[in-house]
Amino acid sequence: MVKLKVRLLKPFKDSVGKNELGVDSDASNVEDFIVELSAKYPKLKPQLIDSEGGVDYSVNVIVNNVPLIDLKQKIKENDEITLFVPIGGG
Repeated sequence: MVKLKVRLLKPFKDSVGKNELGVDSDASNVEDFIVELSAKYPKLKPQLIDSEGGVDYSVNVIVNNVPLIDLKQKIKENDEITLFVPIGGG
């Protein structure tokens, strides 16, 4: 089990009611963590998980201030994970 700091930006923070969480996780990688988080916070599930049970393509992840490239990236104690959906305009 690892302890993680999770930062939630819009729209996720609105679903949970706060923008930061301390989470204990049994997940070994980012993808498994997001699935686990959606189970702990059911209001997040439709925003994080697609109809096939995978992480929705619109979810962007930053781990320790570095944009995530691979959802299979391992997580470790005290990692900071930020979840957000980019908003474009023009």
